[in-house]
Amino acid sequence: MRATYMAELVAEQLTGVQEDGFCSADLQHGKELRKTKPAMYALEAGSTVARRGLFCTRV
Repeated sequence: MRATYMAELVAEQLTGVQEDGFCSADLQHGKELRKTKPAMYALEAGSTVARRGLFCTRV
């Protein structure tokens, strides 16, 4: 199940198309901020922000 979910996330990143599914209000809010929040941070911090994609780490 976990491998399937990771494959779905990778496919979404590669294609830019997200599969329809359950979306809570908090998740929807995060999706809406995903595009504007990095630019807001860059202005506030006086820095630049670069999108790097999906990062995987071991815990």
